[in-house]
Amino acid sequence: SMVAATPCHLYDGKEYGVVGMFNTIYNVTNWVFFIMTLIAVLMIIYGGFTYITAAGDPAKAGKGKTILTYAIIGLAIALIAKLIPSLVRFILGM
Repeated sequence: SMVAATPCHLYDGKEYGVVGMFNTIYNVTNWVFFIMTLIAVLMIIYGGFTYITAAGDPAKAGKGKTILTYAIIGLAIALIAKLIPSLVRFILGM
């Protein structure tokens, strides 16, 4: 029949491969973002608790500040990772 002989252009060559690649990248970066955000929030809570319960102990207060600093840096990295696919799509004009 004519219908079976008509080629399907939905999965046409390179374009589908690039779209599929971007979908995979989006899925991966979404999971990385979720996990890093979760870890950062837990570390911020832990660092804040350590800092608050230092009770004048400078070593413990310093440890709390360090944990908070690294947690915030981790959160910033997670946000950057979340933006990379959108930036690549913008640069490639997709």
